[in-house]
Amino acid sequence: MYGVGALGGRTQAEWNRRLGWVNESTSFRGFQLSVPWGLYETGANGGGNFTNLDHLETVVNELGSLGKYVILMPFQFREFRNPDVSGLGIDEQMRYLLPEDLRTHQGVITSIDILQAQGKTIRSVTGTPSAALGVNGDYAHNATTNILYGPKAGGVWPAGIDLDTNDPRRHWLWDYAYGYEKNQNGGFGFEMKIYKSDLRTRMLRFAQAVADKFNANPTVIGIHTSESINGGASYIGANAGGIVADGYTATAALDVASNNARRAGLTGKTTVLQAARPMFPNKFFAQDINVPLYTVNYVKEYFDYMQQYKMGSTTSDVGWWEPDLNILGPEPNRGCLPRMADTSSIAPTTAQWQQDGWDSVVHGAPSITNTAGYNQRYADIYARTTTGNAVTGFGMNCHMCIIQLETSYNVWLGGTTQNTDPTATGYNSAAPNGTVVPSLKDWLKAKFTADGITDGSGGLNTVRPLYVGYNS
Repeated sequence: MYGVGALGGRTQAEWNRRLGWVNESTSFRGFQLSVPWGLYETGANGGGNFTNLDHLETVVNELGSLGKYVILMPFQFREFRNPDVSGLGIDEQMRYLLPEDLRTHQGVITSIDILQAQGKTIRSVTGTPSAALGVNGDYAHNATTNILYGPKAGGVWPAGIDLDTNDPRRHWLWDYAYGYEKNQNGGFGFEMKIYKSDLRTRMLRFAQAVADKFNANPTVIGIHTSESINGGASYIGANAGGIVADGYTATAALDVASNNARRAGLTGKTTVLQAARPMFPNKFFAQDINVPLYTVNYVKEYFDYMQQYKMGSTTSDVGWWEPDLNILGPEPNRGCLPRMADTSSIAPTTAQWQQDGWDSVVHGAPSITNTAGYNQRYADIYARTTTGNAVTGFGMNCHMCIIQLETSYNVWLGGTTQNTDPTATGYNSAAPNGTVVPSLKDWLKAKFTADGITDGSGGLNTVRPLYVGYNS
């Protein structure tokens, strides 16, 4: 569990610090622990060695001896871009995600590669392209400066893109996962090609090993997955959801085509989860779901089969003011938050509190302009995940809340200053404007005291949520 020193959250010192936070209140009841496939399955020629899970068992039993719960995450469909891995290079992050024999590196795909594969006309230039050059739809490339122009439209060449610093179509291609780079400032992210049957079969072997180790362990109360569709689709090509390398249609529309990369990935994840659910008969089992895909609505699809397979629901993209998440109707596009509220009386329901919940003016949230604004945000989100309020028109009535240490500033401990002026440069960055961020941890402890929760009964019930610290 403590693992490689570079994985910050897995060091002994960081573990002890987080364990100290959970021990500050009896209502902080435990941890959500990721079980990344790439770190826990070893061995050559197909892996199959799961002895590394013994180290995780030691940590789980330690928490059990302290009276804490554990939720495991053995289905990590994409890496967590949080402080535990964001400082690592692309190859190191891939080691975190996949076992070694599934990490065959195939090379780099660039904008020029993609445009050529699409049959686009790319004209060579030594400066900027003249208005008379080419026709609408053409591209122009200055190989000396590595600047790409195009597509030409209305007889006009747009400003060029410096491919050395911002190649919007540049990707690392892997056998079983894609790495993609959004722009020169956007970090790498990964999505497994979960639509590959051999990958699903191998992943289920790993899930079975986790079940064999922990299904009878009373400290482990549940199984969660990582994000379902948050972030970009798995692709190598021109536009998000566009070109894919495994026989899927290059021009498939993002939200409606059954053979689109994202649609195929979601179907694969559904297959994995349905197959794995019987492995964990003694645990609640919940998938992390986010925004709908509209015409192909994965949120609706998940809730439709959730009861059949006796699953629950959890969402980590807790943008409580995000319109896509809050759609009240009509079908089939009802948002995941109302759906979670609809089913919270019959299925385990979890809210994972992370960055989107605390940022000022994100997803339409009211602006935070002072310290009191943060305290109000804490109260608003607390209400949204317990009793509800007039703003949303529904209450999540969650059985538990996961506090994820994934925020853009230290909202858990507080004490930092934050630029909350939405017109200022560096908004929601480390640039201070005198607004002190209060501690969410201290706010929750005070709330427990104010509500008379002194016996740890903020646990698994439909009145008070379970608060679980996050440790990946």
